[in-house]
Amino acid sequence: LLKQYPNNLYSLNLSQMLELTGDRLNDFEAWLNTWKSEFAENGLMKQVRQYIDTESKLQRNKPFVDFAAKDKDGNEVKLSELAGKGKPVILEIWASWCKACRQGMPHLIELYNKYKDKGLQIYCVSMDQAVDQWQDAVKNDALPWDTNYICTEFMASTSPLRLYNSMSMPVTVLLDGQGKIVDRNNPEDLDKRLDMIFSMPEGAEVQWE
Repeated sequence: LLKQYPNNLYSLNLSQMLELTGDRLNDFEAWLNTWKSEFAENGLMKQVRQYIDTESKLQRNKPFVDFAAKDKDGNEVKLSELAGKGKPVILEIWASWCKACRQGMPHLIELYNKYKDKGLQIYCVSMDQAVDQWQDAVKNDALPWDTNYICTEFMASTSPLRLYNSMSMPVTVLLDGQGKIVDRNNPEDLDKRLDMIFSMPEGAEVQWE
């Protein structure tokens, strides 16, 4: 449908409703490159181009995008303090008020309990505005890992949601031991992917498909 209407700002609006990744993203970018040059400085076009640029950095086998969040004592902890250290890490971005996030936590806890003795770590960052609501949710959901963090700057350029190209939650990103992105927002595939990671020789370089 989009390709039937090039040089049309409605097409750009419509594109923002789609989850464009991988080959679909490349195809979409190639199509945009056929547009008239007069659209290059349009605000919406710049926004879409920014989305494409960010998304291209988040494709499978790309290195993780680092950021910092705060622990319960207000100390900053970077994702890089866990990721790329030889063991897989699940980055989970959530919030106490996000129903889908809370519903998905039991599955994440199950995976953690299954693989923690093999070295799986969770970098769990909340986008709550209120620290007490975040801490209550951590306690009520009985999150078993101690790597719980918070980022209250929802719309900042350094927000993990912005860096991982999402305005909805939860965001789930699986990183291998080298810190490469294995999968993103496919929680149903995490168990299978983790089995694959832990079946590989330690330190092995793998191109994930």
